[in-house]
Amino acid sequence: MNMGVGSTAKTIAKAVAYGFLGRPALAGAVDLLGGDDGKTSDPVGPASAPSQGAAPQAKVAKPNERRSRDRSGGRQPTRREHRRTQQTARHPTAVVSHVIDGDTVELDNGKTVRLIGIDTPEVYGGSECGGPQASAYMERIATGRQVAVRTDPTQDTYDRYGRLLAYLDADGTDLGEAVLGAGWAEVYVYDQPFRRLAAYREAAARRRIAWTGRLDHAELADLLPAAEAMAVPSTFPEAFGMVAAEAAACGALPVVAAHSGLAEVARTLGAAAPDQVRPWLTFEIGTGAVRELAGDLSAWLAAPAGVRTATREAIVAETRATYSWDGVARTVIAAARGELDGVPRP
Repeated sequence: MNMGVGSTAKTIAKAVAYGFLGRPALAGAVDLLGGDDGKTSDPVGPASAPSQGAAPQAKVAKPNERRSRDRSGGRQPTRREHRRTQQTARHPTAVVSHVIDGDTVELDNGKTVRLIGIDTPEVYGGSECGGPQASAYMERIATGRQVAVRTDPTQDTYDRYGRLLAYLDADGTDLGEAVLGAGWAEVYVYDQPFRRLAAYREAAARRRIAWTGRLDHAELADLLPAAEAMAVPSTFPEAFGMVAAEAAACGALPVVAAHSGLAEVARTLGAAAPDQVRPWLTFEIGTGAVRELAGDLSAWLAAPAGVRTATREAIVAETRATYSWDGVARTVIAAARGELDGVPRP
């Protein structure tokens, strides 16, 4: 971890007092006073080598490598870690070649990067709820893009798996912050606060749900066109799934309990929707209902833009054909004539 001028001076003074540094090492340590500009390291290439004539740091016996903690609970680096941080290589820009999961990617320079400050659900060794969706979102915003790879002096350079710990910035957008803002990650502090923590917490806070209270049909007419989806977790039988039809008419995917009139509307819409989307329209009543509902909504929100556009067009067209006044009138007339082949079955 890079230290400020005050903390570095105190550390040097204590080191001299305890006999840890000789005169040559002290001369080299004093150079650190001007070496910390307080900024995250930029990916501009390897760190420059020490200038000629600079006093080399003496090898120091390390009888005790235990990590101390300051009053705030943050870990202070050992002398070895501090020296390693000062020598950390700066990493150039690269292109994201492969997404491993929502918080880990591979670059075209061969490095694997674990993003600092976020944690997403797992997709390996037992997929967790939201894991595939988090990975899909990262793929959408990162794959094939050139990114600036920025390390953080407050964090280790590599984790125990050999992955580079860094932020990835693409055209001014922090990819980790973007995943947080989309709701597919949590803020993650491994050992001590990282430099972008405040911004990350703010991004995570923006994804909160706004509770509006009870909404009737009149309010839904203005709200649904602005919605991506509508969940209908009703456990009571519905003679007709009017709410699901209203959502579909506005292009919002209705995700409904698979029973009674709600299931009937979902089946009609599912026949017109892309195959990939059909399972997301309903969830079964039972002990797994909450997870299934969450999985359906997550899958829909993480679906590629093309799939969502095609789905919206399909369900709007089907709703107009079947559930509009004209559509209902055609069904009633057909039934009255005995033309039952095209009449929906209950």
